[in-house]
Amino acid sequence: MDDLKVSLPPGSVLLFEDESDVDLNPTIEKAWGLQGEQPKVLAAGQNRRRSIFVAVDYVTHAVTHLIRERKCSADFLAYLEHLTTVYPWQQIYLVLDNGPCHTTKLVARTIAQRWPRLHLVFLPTYSPNLNVIEPFWRYLKRRVMANHFHGNVEQMVAAVERFFAEYAQGRITAFQFAA
Repeated sequence: MDDLKVSLPPGSVLLFEDESDVDLNPTIEKAWGLQGEQPKVLAAGQNRRRSIFVAVDYVTHAVTHLIRERKCSADFLAYLEHLTTVYPWQQIYLVLDNGPCHTTKLVARTIAQRWPRLHLVFLPTYSPNLNVIEPFWRYLKRRVMANHFHGNVEQMVAAVERFFAEYAQGRITAFQFAA
């Protein structure tokens, strides 16, 4: 990827994008508890989820995100619209996987018509190890979702938004992108 960064035109930005779901029902991970007692984690009767679209700037490690109800083409296009407002003048090179919402004719046509300065760079199939954002998901989910029931979707989204705000303010230092 360093070769790609070096070959970009001046004033371009290289972003790695991915999306993931956060569930109202918490993920269960190892936790401390009193000896002989199993820690209890509350859960919703019916799980609900939200999808988070995230891109990380390969150089600055700035993160741009958008939380949506689903991961469909329309939601991905809403995220691309958001990215073009965050980077209003730059040529955007967006490295991403071949997920279904990325590869539709609607997405290709919309990018060609509305955002000719947006270039999608697809990773090889089944290669999450090449996307620098993957460890970020593990960290976010461990920090915000693991063993914690947020009560309702709005509180869960608020917790995720707090995480992104803390990251943007430099208050999350335990996680570092490997660039």
